Amino acid sequence: MKKTIKLFLTFCIMLTSISAFSACAKERLYSYNNKTKTLTINIKGKMKYNCENAPWKDVEQPEHIVLKKGVTSISSWGFGCKIGEESAPLNYNCLIKSVKIPNTVKTIGADAFWHCTSIKKISIPNSVKSIASDAFGECKNLSKVKLSRKLKTIKSFVFSDCPKLKKITIPKSVKKIGKKAFGYKSYSKKIKCFTIKGYKGTAAEKYAKKNGFKFVALNK
Repeated sequence: MKKTIKLFLTFCIMLTSISAFSACAKERLYSYNNKTKTLTINIKGKMKYNCENAPWKDVEQPEHIVLKKGVTSISSWGFGCKIGEESAPLNYNCLIKSVKIPNTVKTIGADAFWHCTSIKKISIPNSVKSIASDAFGECKNLSKVKLSRKLKTIKSFVFSDCPKLKKITIPKSVKKIGKKAFGYKSYSKKIKCFTIKGYKGTAAEKYAKKNGFKFVALNK
């Protein structure tokens, strides 16, 4: 009997320890300041979570996302959830106003910030080399984008349906631009007077000519 009780107590202690460890692990992965509505994410390496399985899925109404140095990629559907999917517990779409991306991030996954309609401007650090399809699709208030000077690939529809984004500067490093990556307020309608700044003979000029957009050549 005593042995049974001892085993039971040991089991209870183990469960308590595991629960405490799990809570601490989650706390280390993120923190949330309710006063400033800031969600700070501290991940090393690739971000493997999406809007449905993120450890911070229970955090409500964050307006600012800060990714700490160390994360190397932002996963697909990281913060942008599919509209109307009740199964998705994390639905920040209309809440996020700003995102701070560190210079350790190399890739931004598909639909990472899809339909995050409150974001007005975004700065992509020079470490980023690839942005996947629809990463910032339907950010309705997005009006300013600063791209990485080491960016090589911009996939299809990256900035699709961003009607307030009237111009964009494409660095020399970009070698490939997917179809309707920007300049379209829907999959078929173009943004009026959309302007692309870039360098002659580059993917930027080819994209502008192919899609009928105004192209302004840069000297430096």
